Order: sequence, then structure tokens, then C-alpha cells
Amino acid sequence: MPQRPLLILARPTPADRDAGRPAIGKRISFPSASRQGGRIAPKLQALQASLEARGLRLQSAAEGTAVEEVIVFETIGTVERFLKAIAKIPGLEWLAEFPETEIPADDDFRFVAANDAAKPLEGTLYLVMENAQGLQQLLTLWRRYQQAPEADFARGLAPIKHLFKQLRDVRRWDAVDRVRETGIEANWRTQIEFGRDVVRFEADLWFRDGGENRARSFGSFRDAVTAIGGQCLVESAIPEIRYHGVLVQLPPAPVRDLLTQFGNLLELPETHFIRAQEVMFFRPSPQCSVPMVGDAPTEQSPRADATARILPQQPIVALLDGLPLANHQRLAGRLIIDDPDNWEQNYLAQHRCHGTAMASLILHGDLTNPATIYLTSPSVACLM
Repeated sequence: MPQRPLLILARPTPADRDAGRPAIGKRISFPSASRQGGRIAPKLQALQASLEARGLRLQSAAEGTAVEEVIVFETIGTVERFLKAIAKIPGLEWLAEFPETEIPADDDFRFVAANDAAKPLEGTLYLVMENAQGLQQLLTLWRRYQQAPEADFARGLAPIKHLFKQLRDVRRWDAVDRVRETGIEANWRTQIEFGRDVVRFEADLWFRDGGENRARSFGSFRDAVTAIGGQCLVESAIPEIRYHGVLVQLPPAPVRDLLTQFGNLLELPETHFIRAQEVMFFRPSPQCSVPMVGDAPTEQSPRADATARILPQQPIVALLDGLPLANHQRLAGRLIIDDPDNWEQNYLAQHRCHGTAMASLILHGDLTNPATIYLTSPSVACLM
């Protein structure tokens, strides 16, 4: 007779992956459609007026110039399939998605349970490039939602209805967003204090689908920089990671003027480079020059052709240390990126140096020291 009883377990069933964000449903109280109308309608009207005013200012520009703005939709929780819905609306282009934490609860958005009502919420910032056509399409859907909140939207557009329900704020991506927590102000002040002849920094442009759109974005930003005596020294676009950046050089005088007005960036003219719609962030440029893996092979790096070897079908090494550039010339075809939460889409190229170096070290050993021992032709799984 057994000393312990047999345990009868339930039939196993697959469970959904926990994304780490609050579920949207009965746990959270949302405002009614009429309340959303009172809150959001004036903001949408302000966006429309802003786009129209900008169009009037650009009437003297070259024919074919697109009047576009980056709009931020701040939602409580996430909106499933939002990207696919945006792709169905002409004139709207998805740019990025940023998670938001510690959003204060209020009378409109809060947890239903009384003991949780004061707890902060989590949300998402959806950034979308829109022109007059896209904004009109969005306003049409908004009016439909206001008139009949329970009515179904056309196939594929249901996420837009959820967006309106969960929308906490809608606004332009502005100059304050471009410099917030990037360290650029302190960097500019340091360069001025040290008496630099020129001030250098980087501008991360919004990555646009299509080379023509990227060329137009770069050209518009370059014009704003050259208007104050600056230069765009280097432009870099990496479609594989949706990166588009520019190394910028300015004379000290306009930087000094900007620093005196840093607390009032939104009062600067629309034509000022720091208010350029093409820019996502301004960042300090690196303060040192370090040879990256991928530089031309030297006499001390005889293993540069290791990627030509036959690779195993399954990875034999796991790397949990940063995210590498998967399509780097010495790593291409050698990595499997395991990224179930899709962190890669917002992982900027300049932050991938360490992960790239670690993956190279596993694959090729120390390229500067031919005496190092390394693994022969492994493939690496990078786990996020």
C-alpha cells in the first residue's frame, strides 16, 4: 500500500504569456464615450489646427512637400493589434511604442477594486506620423465612435475603437520629449564651458519606411541645421533595426542662445532645429573613439573568415548580456534572437555595442590576440 495518496491532476492546457502589463477589462474603470468626447475632442481639434497652421507656413516650400507631424497617443494598458490597424489607414504611419509606468490614477482611469483605486496604472505611448489625410480619417472614426460607441468598426479597425476607449491623452511629440532624460542639455553646457570651437551631438531621426521618405526627413532636418550655421556631418540609416541617425555639428553661439531658453523650448519658432518633426531624440555623441568589431581585419586577427564555416543546426551557446547587431558582417547568420516581448524594436543601435562585442568574442575569440582559445564555428542564441 503506498505511503502517500495518488494526486489526480487536471489536463494541462496552454497558458498565455504574461506580458507584465495590467489586463484591460473589468479590473480597470474607463470613462464613458461622452466623457471621452469632452476630454479628447478639444485635443484632436488642436492637433488639426496645428497641422493646418504648419501647412500654411510651408506653402512657399517646394511643391510636393508633405506636411506631417508626430502624434503621441497615450493609453492606459495596451491596444492589441494597433500596428495592423494603423497600417489600414492612409496617411498614418506607425513609428514607435514606449511602455509607460507609474501613471497616477484619477477619476477617469483607476482600478475598480476600492482598495486598489489609488494605485498607479501602466500604459503605452504609441507614436504615429500623420498628415492631413490621416488625421481626417482618424477624426471620421472618432466621430463614429462618439455617435455609436457600441457599433462595430470595419474589419481590421477594431483596435482604433479600443484606442479611443483607453485614450488618456493625445498630443504632438514636441521639443521637450526630444531632450527629456537624454543628457543633451548637460552635454551642451559642458562643451560650451570647455570652450569647444564646435559643439557636436547626435540626432536620432524617426525611421521612415521607404528611402524617399527617409531622404525627405533628412533633407528637412539638414535645412534647419544649416540655417543656423551648422552641418550634418554623417547620416546613417540601418533598415534592419529601423535606425536613422545624424551626427550634427553647430557653432557655439546658437547653442548658447538655446541653453538660455532651455526652459521654454515650446516658445521657440517652429523652424528651429530643436522643434524639427523629423527628430525623435537628441543625444550626446560618444566622447571617445573605439574600434568596433567589424573593422577591417588586421594581421593579428586571422579568424575573420570564420563565418564561412558550416554552422550547426541548433545553437550551442546562449548569451544573456545585451542585444547584438544581428546583421553585423561577422555575426550575420550566426545568431538567433529570442525576444518574445519585442524589446528589439526600441533597442537603439548605439546601445548594442556591448552585446555585439560579446557575441563576437564567443564566435571568434579575441580578434586582437591570436593566442586566445575560442569555440569553433558555434552559433549563438541571444536571450532577451
